[in-house]
Amino acid sequence: MEKASDYLDGDLPDSLANRIRFHLGLCDDCDGWLSGLWSTINLLRGLPRVETPRSLLQRIRSLPDG
Repeated sequence: MEKASDYLDGDLPDSLANRIRFHLGLCDDCDGWLSGLWSTINLLRGLPRVETPRSLLQRIRSLPDG
């Protein structure tokens, strides 16, 4: 589901959010998948924040675009 994160964050236009809600009411597979995504997001939000080591940021920035 391409717009799943936007849907969960409430960042979609009402018309699209309503279409997704309608689909979720009919499709157990998508409803289960979205519930799993929501649980994963909530678990990740519960983790403590850590500062990214400066050396790692420098290595990432030095990688070629691509």
